[in-house]
Amino acid sequence: MIKNMFGINISLEVRDPEGNVTHKHSEPGHSWVKNAYGFLLTGLSGLTAPLSEIIITDATTFSSDTISGICGGSDESIRTFLIRVGTSATAFSYSDYDLVAHLDLSSTDINISAAEYDTKVWTSSQTQVFTNDSGASQTITEIGYFVSYYITCHSSTTYPASTRTTLLARDVLSSSVSLSQYYSLTVHYNFTMDLSAVD
Repeated sequence: MIKNMFGINISLEVRDPEGNVTHKHSEPGHSWVKNAYGFLLTGLSGLTAPLSEIIITDATTFSSDTISGICGGSDESIRTFLIRVGTSATAFSYSDYDLVAHLDLSSTDINISAAEYDTKVWTSSQTQVFTNDSGASQTITEIGYFVSYYITCHSSTTYPASTRTTLLARDVLSSSVSLSQYYSLTVHYNFTMDLSAVD
């Protein structure tokens, strides 16, 4: 039921350096990874144990310096969300903790829209724009949605201030996107929570 309640739709738009749209398509996402469900269970239950199952992008567990265990609350950490793009067509796995081949491109900060609360369907969208300044044309085949915590309460050499970035969703695109040098790619993540089947 939860799988069907939480929906993702990904929209992609390519523009040339003059701002003309050269490609546009959208496709459903289906790619929440184990990390996302671990955060969900932690939030619903108040337990920190599920954090031991969450793997951050450097392949260590989130619980090695849990926010709740060391910081004692959200006041000591800064949470942000981000989108990343990559060039691997490796099949999605529930245990994915990062993109397989992350492409490091210049990008804007993510723009998060205010949520809309219909009686039965809640929606929100996140948008980030990437510019291909890599020096070569690229083919985008995977998209990832991440949460990143910058933990500022650490004051010792054992637990220094640090960033913990965690993959929440990864999609291998059904239609890859070609991105020429200096072209831009706008990625929209549109989230829905459909409560129509609850009662």
